[in-house]
Order: sequence, then structure tokens, then C-alpha cells
Amino acid sequence: MPAGQSNRKGYEMTVQLALEPAKAEKLARSTADSLEPVAFEVSSLMRTLGHSGRLMVLSHLADGSKTVSELQELLGMSQPLVSSHLARLRHDGLVRFERAGKSKRYSLADGPARGLMDHLNDFFCNGLRHHL
Repeated sequence: MPAGQSNRKGYEMTVQLALEPAKAEKLARSTADSLEPVAFEVSSLMRTLGHSGRLMVLSHLADGSKTVSELQELLGMSQPLVSSHLARLRHDGLVRFERAGKSKRYSLADGPARGLMDHLNDFFCNGLRHHL
């Protein structure tokens, strides 16, 4: 291979690498710009999901609707604690309930809750298995 061609490839690679920080900066700006209007809501959601008990309630509800008693048994938590988690999740729009006689059945709310749980499962559960 001629030396000039080899140098040309090296030059192109250097230019490409030099441009990457600019691409990263532009991407960071566009991400920040799109996140800014909803940053408060996103941070509130992250605080809600930041509690392992609430996250586990959502995980069980991703498998189908449950009563408070069923969640108590699955989670090993007291009724007041499960109810407290459900109240917070309902307040944040992640969980809904339907009356079934005298009891309530809780499920993931329509909207982004199911997609969010699927994404968390794919990212943390399925994704981390490849690194263990």
C-alpha cells in the first residue's frame, strides 16, 4: 500500500475523532433542550421509582392486576406499607385501581407505565446478565 494512502486514512481517522466531541456536545444540547420543559416531572418520577418497595410493587403489577392482600404476600410487607406505596404510585399516575366487589384490584395505569417497566427490565435485568 502506498505511504500516501496510509497517511490519508490516518488523517481521515484523526478528523473523524476530532469531530466526535462536537457531535457529542450537539447531542447533549438537544437532549437538555428536550428535557428542560419536563425536568420537574421526570425528577419526581425518578424519586418515586427510587424506592425499592415501590419499584417492586410496579414489577408485580406489570405481571397483572393484584389486590393489596396479594401484593402483601408477594412483597412480604404490611398492609399499611403496601397501601402507602400504592397511594404514591396512584398519585404519580403509574397505577390505577378497579373495584371488584368489596376489594380493589390494582394494575399499571394506561400510558407510559408499562413501557417504562419493560424498559427497566430490559436495561437492568436482561442487560446486566451479559456483564455478570
